[in-house]
Amino acid sequence: MELWRIITSDTEAQMATDQKSRCSKFYSTNGLRVAVCLQLLLVALLWVLLVSPSVAAPNVVAWGYNETGQTQVPSDLTNAVMAAGGWYHSLALRSDGTVTAWGFDADGQIDVPAGLTNVVSIAAGTFYSVALLVDGKVVAWGDNTYGIKDVPSNVTNVVAIASGGAHVLALRSDGTVAAWGN
Repeated sequence: MELWRIITSDTEAQMATDQKSRCSKFYSTNGLRVAVCLQLLLVALLWVLLVSPSVAAPNVVAWGYNETGQTQVPSDLTNAVMAAGGWYHSLALRSDGTVTAWGFDADGQIDVPAGLTNVVSIAAGTFYSVALLVDGKVVAWGDNTYGIKDVPSNVTNVVAIASGGAHVLALRSDGTVAAWGN
């Protein structure tokens, strides 16, 4: 089904006009003629207004072992676009680029650094948390036993991150991977 179509000839213009059930309007601007199928545009507009807000702001659901509250999702958590689970803590990335964390906090893994914004991805390790910023930099917080928070200076232009029990992986835009920790 088409929402619009560029009309290149008078024959196509007549066909578009004749197909009132599919394309109810026909426009011409600076010699470019476009048939607009208003019924389909209306359906698309209704989907954007009614359905997409719930798609863009999903709820986070957690289950499993919950001794330290790692599955007790904060009731005020909205607009989450990504979630990550550590050993005893959980993270959520909100659509505004901020991070929410909850669960066990013996090593500061849920103490999101003040002013942390412009986050595009998150990862959670055993007792630490990691965020990828829009500028390709990586920020880590929590346990530093294996140097997790000491992000190497050559870790730049990062496009994706992952975490293990006590190490972090960062994929750079040139296809190389950096790793640190244990």
